[in-house]
Amino acid sequence: MELASSVDDDSYWVGVNCSVLESFATRSTSPIQPAVGTGSISKSIFFVGYSWHDGGDWRGFGNVGQPSARRNGTSGNNAYFQYGDTGCDVSGVNKNNYLGRMMAFLVAAAISFVVTGAIVKWGKFLGIIDDPAKHKHPKVVHDKPVPRGGGIPIFAALLTALVFAGTSKQIWGIIAGAAVLAVTGFLDDRFEEKISPYFRLSINVLAAILVIGTGIGIAYITSPFGGVIDLSWPRWCWGGHCIWLLSDIFALVWLVWMQNIVGWSSGVDGQLPGFVIVAAVAMGILSQQFGDAGQWPVMALAAIVAGAYAGFLPWNFYPQRIIPGYGGKSLAGFLLGVLAIMSGAKVGAMLLVLSIPFVDAVLVIIKRLREGRNPVWGGREHLHHSLLDLGWGKRRIAVLYWVASAIMAWAALNLKAASKYFTMATVLVVLAGVILWLQKFSTWSKQPGRGSGSKT
Repeated sequence: MELASSVDDDSYWVGVNCSVLESFATRSTSPIQPAVGTGSISKSIFFVGYSWHDGGDWRGFGNVGQPSARRNGTSGNNAYFQYGDTGCDVSGVNKNNYLGRMMAFLVAAAISFVVTGAIVKWGKFLGIIDDPAKHKHPKVVHDKPVPRGGGIPIFAALLTALVFAGTSKQIWGIIAGAAVLAVTGFLDDRFEEKISPYFRLSINVLAAILVIGTGIGIAYITSPFGGVIDLSWPRWCWGGHCIWLLSDIFALVWLVWMQNIVGWSSGVDGQLPGFVIVAAVAMGILSQQFGDAGQWPVMALAAIVAGAYAGFLPWNFYPQRIIPGYGGKSLAGFLLGVLAIMSGAKVGAMLLVLSIPFVDAVLVIIKRLREGRNPVWGGREHLHHSLLDLGWGKRRIAVLYWVASAIMAWAALNLKAASKYFTMATVLVVLAGVILWLQKFSTWSKQPGRGSGSKT
C-alpha cells in the first residue's frame, strides 16, 4: 500500500511503502525542509531516517523537528500512524519487539563467545600470538603472550544481522565494510602490526565508502546555536542515483574518525568492549525514541553489536586471554559510527557517550603534532597509560571507562538538545583539564627516585 497526497509547489509529496516502511521519495526538485508540524505532510518529512531521493537510502536527519506522522493510537505494542487525511496502518510491525532484540543480543553474544574461545585455543596455530618479549613497543602493557584476533568473533556475530535486521542494501554495505576491516585486522595481527598505519587508514576510508555507497549518510544535523545545518545539497546525480557531497563527506570523516579514536582506548584488559556495549545500547534506545517501526533494523543492529562485544568481554577482561587487535578495535568504531548515523544522525549523542575516548584522542593528536611526531603512529600517552603510571589497576581503569560512558549515555538519552550541548561542552573541557593534569603528574611521578605504580 502506498500513501500519497496532492500538494502545491511549495509542499512535498511523501510516499511510504507501508508494508515494510523501507522507502520513500519526493516529487519535488526543491530541498526538503525540516518538519514544521505533526499532522500534515505539507513541508515536512517522515522522520524515520530514510532519504527521499533514492528509495531505500538511509539518511539521518538529526533533531530537525517532529515527524510528519502523528501516532493516533496503539494496539498492544503496535502503533498506528496517521498522515494528513490518509491512514497508513503499520500495526503488523511491532516497534517494541523486546523479545526480538533480546534474541538478537543473545545469539550474537553466544556466537562471539564461542568463536573467541576457539581463537584463544588456536591462536598459536593461526600465528596471532602477541608476545611482549618480542613485540617491543611503549604502548604494550600486557606481560604475557596472548592472542590477538578480536575482529574474527565480532564479524562472525555481525553476520546475524542478515537474520535479525534484514537483507537490505544498507545491511549488506555494513557487512562488506566490516569484512574489509576484519580481514585487514587478521593480517595485521598475523604480521605483528607490520601493516603501515597509512594503509590501515586507507582501509578505514574504503570501509566507510562501502557503507556510504549504499545510501547511509547524514542529511541534517542540529546546530548548537539553534536550527539545523543542511548537508543535503549540493548533489551530483546520474541514472537515478545521487551523491550528496556535503552529507557524504561528513559521513566519511565521521566513520574514519570513529574507527580510529575508539580503538585508541583499548589498551587495558576489558576496557574497550565495556564502553562499546554501553554506546550500542544507548543508540538502540535512541532509535526506539523515534517511535516508528522503520527503526527496527537499527535497534536490531544495536543489539547485535552490543551482544558481539558482550560475548567477547569475558575473554578480554582481566586477566585477558585475548586482545581485540586491529580488527576488534576498528570494527568497534565502525559499527558505533554507523549506528549513530542510522539512529537519526546522533553524532553529538555518540560523542557525549564516548567523551573520554574522544577527548583523549584529540589531546594525543595535538601533543604528537606539537612535538613534530606523526599522529597516526602509536605511543604511550593515552589516558589509560597515565592511570597505569599512577598505580591504577587494569580492572579499575576498565570500570572507569564503563561507568563514565554509562553516565554520559544517561545524559544523552534524557537531556534536551540545548542542555545536551551545554553538558557536552562542559564535560569536554573538564575532561581535557583532568587528562592534561594526569599526563603531567604521571610524567613527574616517573622522574628518578619516584615510583611509577603497579601495572596490574
